[in-house]
Amino acid sequence: MPTTLAVVLPGHAVGDVAAGLLDIAQRALRDAGVDEILVPGNGVGDAPLRDPAATAAPTLPTDESVAPVLAFAADAAREGGHDRILLHRLDHALTPAAQVTAVLDALAGGAPVAVPVLPVTDTITAMVDGVLGRTVDRTDVRAVCSPWGFTPDALAAAVAASRAEGHEPDAHGSDGLTVDAALRRAGASGAAGANGAPVAAVPGLPAGASLGDELSRRRQARAHPEAASLLPPLSFAVAGAEPSSECRESAGPPPRAAAVVLAAGSGTRFGAPVNKAYLPLGRETVLAHSLRRFAALPEVGSVILVIREDDRERAQRVVAEAGAPVEIVVGGDTRQASEHAALRHLIQRVGDGTVDVIAIHDSARPLTDEGLCRRVFAAALRYGGAVPGVLRPELAVVTGDGAGLLPDVTGPLVAVQTPQAFAAPVLLDAYAAARITGFEGTDTASVVAAHAGLAARWVPAQATNLKITFAEDLPLAELLLAEQHGA
Repeated sequence: MPTTLAVVLPGHAVGDVAAGLLDIAQRALRDAGVDEILVPGNGVGDAPLRDPAATAAPTLPTDESVAPVLAFAADAAREGGHDRILLHRLDHALTPAAQVTAVLDALAGGAPVAVPVLPVTDTITAMVDGVLGRTVDRTDVRAVCSPWGFTPDALAAAVAASRAEGHEPDAHGSDGLTVDAALRRAGASGAAGANGAPVAAVPGLPAGASLGDELSRRRQARAHPEAASLLPPLSFAVAGAEPSSECRESAGPPPRAAAVVLAAGSGTRFGAPVNKAYLPLGRETVLAHSLRRFAALPEVGSVILVIREDDRERAQRVVAEAGAPVEIVVGGDTRQASEHAALRHLIQRVGDGTVDVIAIHDSARPLTDEGLCRRVFAAALRYGGAVPGVLRPELAVVTGDGAGLLPDVTGPLVAVQTPQAFAAPVLLDAYAAARITGFEGTDTASVVAAHAGLAARWVPAQATNLKITFAEDLPLAELLLAEQHGA
């Protein structure tokens, strides 16, 4: 009868709560039928913990590299006679037993390497040297979760490949690889060495998502109140991406900016009877937060609100209650048509130099902060275009049927956000050209890239710049809003 070994990696952003998370993780592993659980000590393979349940606060490594972990797991599996090996990350500690079982089932079904994945709802763009490249279709991308499952032959192939490459990518990316990328490389090497197939992508469960950023922690704490004490807020600082000097607020003359706030969508995925922009958030509406934010910025001379004609009365009430100078424009049937309507409204001001930068923002992102807006404006003024986003190292491109992971070929992937800001003349010209050709972009940056040849600069942002897309996002936004205001 096959037996299973699980080696638990510390992952990242787990801090002082590692012991509690380890307890949760090992219970799920045991429930899934795992026979042996090992937690490597400092200096992988040195005094491994073979019975984590007997130790209240096991020592977890903080500087191990992926290659020694692979070798350690292979040696331990050989010593214990195991024929299925799991590498499980502690920053996926809430992974349920059912997700572990799905990985084991994939191995039993003939896959040499398997890992659970989750769908992606963000707009995803490849990034090279701080510049955003092509947009990747979100249906072609998955968020890789945990655990990684290997057969002994696949793990041996992964170990051999890591040694042949002559480097050991560490958990903190000292050679340019994140631990996510290093595991994907190991998985791809193992699968290729075993039978040449891609890594099997097993449908994951939401509870198995990463705990590595503030937004995912807040989601998981709400979904799993029994674990909330183990998921303290991290920080509203951008994790792992400090803004470079060119993306910080400019010391030169500020831009003369116009902010376009889009609220002309139908919000069908949210499922509310009214446009989600007019739903309450805190003491005001979702929309009012964005209007107030931009109206308060000294760089912004004009705030343009794009609406559906059916929402005009609601929009006028929100504008009056916000007490901000806002111009209302009726949008079109698509996001791009709505953007174009706002740009036509600004043509004269761009022509006479009153506006030199235009920012496009989704009203469904009510938590955007002043600092991010100013960094985006500064980068747009300097480079012609700037887009905020969160680096997503856990993302991978999948095969056409979604059943396997493809080797990393796109470079780092970024989940882009708004506001997206561009030099006003460039933006006007790009949208005029797109209108002629009939091109429909996925966001503002894709239109500019296709019709102005301008690749936007990436501005590191916070995952907490949440877009309210589904009904469950609204209470999460309430929580984040309260935390931002110290409530």
